[in-house]
Amino acid sequence: MIFQKPVSQLANPSWLFLCFCAISLAACTSTSKPPAAASNAVPKHRELKNRAKSSTAASSTPPTHLEVRIGGFFGKTFEVRLENSELVYKVFENITLLRKTERIHPTAEQWQAFNAAVTRLDVRRWRSQYNSEMADGTQWSVKLGYGGKEIATWGNNAFPGIRNPRTVVSIGDGPHRLSAFNQAVSDLLGGREFE
Repeated sequence: MIFQKPVSQLANPSWLFLCFCAISLAACTSTSKPPAAASNAVPKHRELKNRAKSSTAASSTPPTHLEVRIGGFFGKTFEVRLENSELVYKVFENITLLRKTERIHPTAEQWQAFNAAVTRLDVRRWRSQYNSEMADGTQWSVKLGYGGKEIATWGNNAFPGIRNPRTVVSIGDGPHRLSAFNQAVSDLLGGREFE
């Protein structure tokens, strides 16, 4: 079987291309017959994707769980948690020194815009971790819950890429999706600082 290679070889672009070709070939030569469908039927994978997008983007309902944090040792650290239908916004100095706490009640329109941003930024596809070998700088974490599904991701001086959220972008290497996500959080907080 072609997938019995060591993990170290999976990073080889040639090996990944061969795996892609093998999977594509297997899909093309499958002996199973597709079910008979009406001419206006939507393929199952598109139907599920569209349903997931519309349920989040169109919803003005807050997620069941929200916990977001960004900062570093030197400077400010920001934290937002959803507690009993309100957001608790905290600002720390040098990670541990609490400087400000506010309770915020976003409007239905703000939640709808935030949920649309989560969908647009494809947060569900972000890696569980984005890690750089650099120890000092920006650390962040995002935990969200929607309809029984949890999203948990974090990073250390590395972020989800703009073109593909699975791509790791190191600090200073250009734009990344976390910047747009942080702006969505700031908008949810009524424009308060979150970066």
